[in-house]
Amino acid sequence: MTSIAVTTVVLLWGVVLGARIRCMSTDPWTTQLLKGVTICPLTGVGLLSVSWFLGLFVGAPIWAPAIMFALSYFLIRLASTESIQSPRESRNNGSLWILLPVFIGLGLTLTSMLLDQEHGEGGADAMAIWNYAARFLHRSGSQYPNLMPFLDPSHHMDYPLFFPAAIAAQWHCVGEESWFVVQWTHALFILPMGTLVYEIVHARRSACLAAWTSAVVLLTPSLLIWGQRQYVDGHLSYAVLGGAGFLALQRDKKDRNPIDATTAGLFLGAMPWIKNEGIPLLFLFAGLHFLTELKGRSWREHLGFTLRLVFSSMVFLIALILFKTNWPPTNDLIANGKDSFFDYLSSWDRWRTVLGAYGTELNPANELSRSRWAAALLLAVILLIDGLRRRFWRLDSTSAFLMFASFLSIGGWIVVYVVTPQEIHWHLSTSMNRLVLQIMPLCLVSGVLLCTRTPKPNTD
Repeated sequence: MTSIAVTTVVLLWGVVLGARIRCMSTDPWTTQLLKGVTICPLTGVGLLSVSWFLGLFVGAPIWAPAIMFALSYFLIRLASTESIQSPRESRNNGSLWILLPVFIGLGLTLTSMLLDQEHGEGGADAMAIWNYAARFLHRSGSQYPNLMPFLDPSHHMDYPLFFPAAIAAQWHCVGEESWFVVQWTHALFILPMGTLVYEIVHARRSACLAAWTSAVVLLTPSLLIWGQRQYVDGHLSYAVLGGAGFLALQRDKKDRNPIDATTAGLFLGAMPWIKNEGIPLLFLFAGLHFLTELKGRSWREHLGFTLRLVFSSMVFLIALILFKTNWPPTNDLIANGKDSFFDYLSSWDRWRTVLGAYGTELNPANELSRSRWAAALLLAVILLIDGLRRRFWRLDSTSAFLMFASFLSIGGWIVVYVVTPQEIHWHLSTSMNRLVLQIMPLCLVSGVLLCTRTPKPNTD
């Protein structure tokens, strides 16, 4: 099969399966398409990566298609329900504002693919880590675990396999290591990021505000630049926003349904399967969710939702656990940081250095490039602070959840650099902007919701 044919099949599988999981029979085709596109990176290349890994794990990659069919059926059954009340979807239908993020997303996808023709093999880290792992998976096949101990630690083979396994699986179908597959797999996340932002904001605010918020997120330069360089931090930000966003939307719902639980679980499970930084964020969001649940509901009331949330997330987490516990060496940061953790945590000099570096990022005069968020970061901070001042979040539990998730994520990434065993100035200069990118869409969406009033409930 050609590269275009293989990537098209994976895309269509993701959209159709995503719509099948998330939609009800009463949804118009436009809503079904929107919901399918929003989640297609997880139900397409995401499930493909898990299936290919599991096939390699049992020593039979030929079983990967059967595994993917089985996982797809499992998710469909997990999200199925006999009857769901659907008034909550009435506000999402019929607005032409959705065309704004759709056209921007399609335009940026085309732009990314055109720019990639000149630098299609990605940046330095992508070549040394993600693309190296994909090539190694493709060439070694079922011998992957036996050959891994002989690799140099600089390749970070403990990094999760969302992208390496998905790319290797498509290369296997194509019959060659096509760079078009790599470029398209990364560009595939652009439009779904736009529709994801639109869905989350529109669930609580107007379609106009949702569309413009989506446009602001999509047009942030670093999101496109890092994605084009084939780094996965922007893709992780998509899963982070989806995980926190769909958990937050449950706060104002009296009735929970399997669709919501399955969708949120897929985003949460994908976070650590995309990159290691998703592991602490998963614990952070899950802990925040369970704390707020126990405060307002008895365990019996949210047991069904929680079980489906856990089962759907385990589609990715089981693969991650099997991979981490059987194949790769211990992460160098964990291995080297045990002895210095408490000494670094109590060092004021390290706190001052890290906070100063974040302060530098707030300078809007800094160049808008791959190494600076500049105006976007400043905008997020202004929105969050202004939202706190307005106190609308006290009347909107969705905004409150996203606010706490944003501040805890920011605080967590500050602590990461305070306790890092790497040379602190080098670590800040080489990766801080990308860690900021991982949580920036969440902070922007949270800030927008905090600064706007909740619309009156629909009484129809």
